[in-house]
Amino acid sequence: MKTDFERRQAIAELLAQSDPPELPRRSHRVRLKGKPERYALLPWLSSLFVQQQLVTLEEKRASHLESVRRNIRSRRSSAVRRETHV
Repeated sequence: MKTDFERRQAIAELLAQSDPPELPRRSHRVRLKGKPERYALLPWLSSLFVQQQLVTLEEKRASHLESVRRNIRSRRSSAVRRETHV
């Protein structure tokens, strides 16, 4: 099974190829000036995106674990208080 990165890389490679001569000419082709090496940036941009997603997930995980730990501590302390009052 191909990963998302491999699929994006394949699309970039397809876009880098010119159209075969037997295809009809595209009627609304927009040409913009841009970086000629923009497709070479795709792996770098993909890795930055994945890295940012991992950082975000790690922050969410740490926040969730801290809330779970606080919840456990509060339950333990309330249980201890109930035992001492009985």
